[in-house]
Amino acid sequence: MRPAARSLEFYTRLPGAIIDSFDIDERLIALHHALSASALIAPCSFRTLDVAAFEPTTLYDIVLVNDLFYTKHVDFDRVIGKFAASVAPGGVLYFDIQDERAGPVWRLFGKGNATRRYNLANVRATLEGLDFKIESMTPSLGIKGGLDGLVRRGLWNVFGIANNFAFVAKR
Repeated sequence: MRPAARSLEFYTRLPGAIIDSFDIDERLIALHHALSASALIAPCSFRTLDVAAFEPTTLYDIVLVNDLFYTKHVDFDRVIGKFAASVAPGGVLYFDIQDERAGPVWRLFGKGNATRRYNLANVRATLEGLDFKIESMTPSLGIKGGLDGLVRRGLWNVFGIANNFAFVAKR
């Protein structure tokens, strides 16, 4: 999983929130300690863990899965149930995932061969089968700006294709 220390903790200051995060990369332990000591991130726990070993033991109001489903080593269908099981009733599941329709376009640019892509209708059906209501499915039109952002916005506006989408689903 991409480090939560680079995502939720940087952008939120939720009074009373308990934030638990994990990543497979042990090098992030030192980074987490340094950021915590400098008060650059919200108070949170951090541990290293392979997602295959993740077993939910706590219910959360928000479960954020950041960039995990891009890797070829993780299969959405095999692990989404674990994350879904950790979402409390009325809670929210957020994740981002790459659209298989954009694969050929990205391969033209010499990118995308190292990532996994999914049929978004199947992703929606899986979530609905886990008793989630999809609140939003938002295309990511790039954070880099420049030519990358221009290409992404053009593909979306002209062809309705986006490289990746952010899902927000409610239990």
